[in-house]
Amino acid sequence: MSVKKIFISYAHEDESYKDQIVKHLRNMERNGLVEIWQDGMIQAGSEWDDAIRSKLFTADLILLLISPDFNDSDYIWKVELEGALERHKRKEAVIIPVSIRTADWKDTPYERFQALPGPGIQPVAKYADKDEAYLKIAQGIRQLVQSLG
Repeated sequence: MSVKKIFISYAHEDESYKDQIVKHLRNMERNGLVEIWQDGMIQAGSEWDDAIRSKLFTADLILLLISPDFNDSDYIWKVELEGALERHKRKEAVIIPVSIRTADWKDTPYERFQALPGPGIQPVAKYADKDEAYLKIAQGIRQLVQSLG
């Protein structure tokens, strides 16, 4: 089984949610199943747009952390989401929307994809036990990674 590269697309207002998802995926990373990348890993002196595009265009899985702030970001929509959809269309990457906070999904390019943390697209923010939501996200990603081989 080859290591699957994960790119996390998120609005900076949702950084705490992104950090929790990364924590819940850490065991898969330690076990060599996935390699996680998010823009907080860009090193000083790097051109951030180039770094983001480079990682986006080499990722196997692209997580979209959906929230009102995600929907509000022109950069996410014009660069990250457009790139993700292009790679999906060419069957080079799998898009996984992750419902973080209540947001409008109607008529969005990602509404047709099966989302996590699960059926009904209940956002992480609505779970009484947030760890339960993050566990469902991690389990869904693990299942997909294993099915991809």
